[in-house]
Amino acid sequence: MSTNLEQSSHGSSGAKKIKYDTDAGDPKTVKALFVYIGMQIVEFCLEVLDTDGPLLDWDSEVMGEKLRLKASKEYSRIHSDLNKLSNRCKCGSTISNGKFVKVSSAEQPLYVYEHNAYLAYSNVMFEDVVKLAYRVSEDKQFMFACKQESCHLAYYPYYHNDDYCSAYFQEECLSNPNTSQAVELLKELHSKKEPDGEDDWTFRLHSGFLVNNIDSEYTADLRCGHVKKSWEGRLPRDVSNNCLLFQGAPDIIVKKKGIIEVYENDDDGKDLPSSQESARLQMAHQMTGIKPYISSSFQPNKIGELVAALHTSLTCRALRKYTKGKTFDLLEAHGLFIHRCVGIIHMKVTLSKKHSIMIASNLLVHGVSTPQIFCAVMKYFMTKLQKQ
Repeated sequence: MSTNLEQSSHGSSGAKKIKYDTDAGDPKTVKALFVYIGMQIVEFCLEVLDTDGPLLDWDSEVMGEKLRLKASKEYSRIHSDLNKLSNRCKCGSTISNGKFVKVSSAEQPLYVYEHNAYLAYSNVMFEDVVKLAYRVSEDKQFMFACKQESCHLAYYPYYHNDDYCSAYFQEECLSNPNTSQAVELLKELHSKKEPDGEDDWTFRLHSGFLVNNIDSEYTADLRCGHVKKSWEGRLPRDVSNNCLLFQGAPDIIVKKKGIIEVYENDDDGKDLPSSQESARLQMAHQMTGIKPYISSSFQPNKIGELVAALHTSLTCRALRKYTKGKTFDLLEAHGLFIHRCVGIIHMKVTLSKKHSIMIASNLLVHGVSTPQIFCAVMKYFMTKLQKQ
């Protein structure tokens, strides 16, 4: 059964299915789509035996010829991408050629590339990522305090301890009936314990999102087997997490539209996958000595973790599209880097077939933020996600 592949090129917003027209012919062959996702996306089509094994490395025979010769142009692009990762990223020395794996659950014949190693978010510095990017841009669009008291009250428990919140809400309750939800939130949080670690502060922020009808999932406390189980539903069925070049731990997942990430400074043990079709927000609590990756930039070196997380989100989204037989030219993911004392940065990462990743950063808050300013940031951020 020979097939002819017909693709429509367009952006992610109007993805259409890849059409396969079946002609009469050899029933033992099929035209399959091969997909590599690294710093760029490389895809190509080859006719393969329908009964081929599920694994194909570059020395595998494909219709009488080695894969690296059959797809020599694509092999060169992929090999070059992997070399850049190994040579320019301090933590990438173990990255080398992997293999293509057949996805049995895909709607059309599909092989996706599995890396032989991954890079942990916590090891990715922005100074390394910049060397891999096609373009990095910086801009400033400062956010100012939200004036609508009822919506930012829920963020007070994230910025202040229980005693401060209790005193503030008690005074506000006298004149503002809209504080009732925030007061109930404080009571619920206080019944647990005073925050004494990053996960506790993250949970308080997650609780504030729920009060403001931002559908979020708190995942910072997942450990060991629970982390592994959390991959289910984020990657397509029959696709291994070895397809992800970067792996790490988002702490809050905003359903449908975004991911909020809070990183433990030194703990890689709670690594957790990223959700497809999502943006990310990274909160950096109690991080001392944050320095820009170069003196003229506002972007701290730690923001490399967020870039890695955004790349994972894009990879998951791309793989879901491929397994459904859809094509696209590029995908974008949005995220926030947050430090309550240093500032807040909005980031956009673009993954495409044409270039290596592109990174655009927008400084929203310079210096200490407040519940009012953070509320304005979230309104801005959610608007960006709605436009994806």
